Amino acid sequence: MVKPLPFMVVAFAVLALSLSLTVRGDKNSDGLASRPESQIDKLGAETGKEIHNGFVFFEGRYLDGPYRVDRRGAGIYVNDVQVRRYDIRSCLFDPREYKVDEDPGIPATLTRESTFDDIDDREHILRGPRARKWRYLTQHFSLEEAEDKMIQWFRDLPFVKKVELRHPPSKSVINVTTFRGAKHAVRISNRSGRRTQGAPTPAGLRRSVQAERKRLEERLAKGDCFILLGRGLEISFDRRKAMRVLPPMVEALSSDKSELEKLRILQLWDVIPPDTKLYLSLVKNFKGSQQLWDRIREILKKHPRRPRPLSYVEQLEIQREVLKEAGTLEERQEMVRKAVRKKQARIIQEFERSRCNKDE
Repeated sequence: MVKPLPFMVVAFAVLALSLSLTVRGDKNSDGLASRPESQIDKLGAETGKEIHNGFVFFEGRYLDGPYRVDRRGAGIYVNDVQVRRYDIRSCLFDPREYKVDEDPGIPATLTRESTFDDIDDREHILRGPRARKWRYLTQHFSLEEAEDKMIQWFRDLPFVKKVELRHPPSKSVINVTTFRGAKHAVRISNRSGRRTQGAPTPAGLRRSVQAERKRLEERLAKGDCFILLGRGLEISFDRRKAMRVLPPMVEALSSDKSELEKLRILQLWDVIPPDTKLYLSLVKNFKGSQQLWDRIREILKKHPRRPRPLSYVEQLEIQREVLKEAGTLEERQEMVRKAVRKKQARIIQEFERSRCNKDE
């Protein structure tokens, strides 16, 4: 089978730095972060150098350069706009002091349409309804009793349809199916004896945020492009790809096409992957500037438009169609190759036709 074209570099490592990562689009944070001095006193601050290169889009809005990437406590700022905020709460909070004396029960606000987001606190991984229930059980019952009661708690949730043990008779992990069809593997307890990862230490969190700030700064200096979206989601590509995809991307986002049409164009240029729902805010919130239009014109002067290569999405579509056909593996591989060549030729023809129409 023909392998899909290399896709964009999406820095999912950013998400792995902290399970409690959240993002804010404003210059001020909330909760503990409303006292930035508490973060800076604990983690310090760094001021970046001025960068006359690269591109940054945050929540759909283009940020004018030059850029400066700063770190203030657990937050990362590009030109004073906070684009990343790591949760320092767990560093300042001693879980041993967190006692739950009364059974929290099941939140009265839950309904059949609720989701796991309604039982987990994204702002603090230790204080959601699920975490509070488990802390109460482990503080008042043996581990085995706590597991039984926690499993029953999941069964009693209004939005849960079915609960099964994943590795019976072990009760440490369960499979949960909701009425909305979502499936989750839930770890109840850690009976393996292996040490589970706890909340980050201040020093560890500082190193992680420092590394992230440095990564953004170094890549921007090379001319790379960053599209930063909610909950730490990032699309990034190097300068070479930026010169190729930014003009059609900005042209599509600035047009009066429908949101679905814009998303499809971004897919065809390998700006976003097949799952478009995650990237809808880029289309909905796009906002350019005079500097962006000027930079796009400069790109087109140095890098005239060329036919786009076959996209990742198109290759997947071709492969899915071929898989429906009968034949040996070798025969289907040849069918894929022919379909890819045919599709690429059609793209080139459409490009030439479009260029001729513009010349006329």
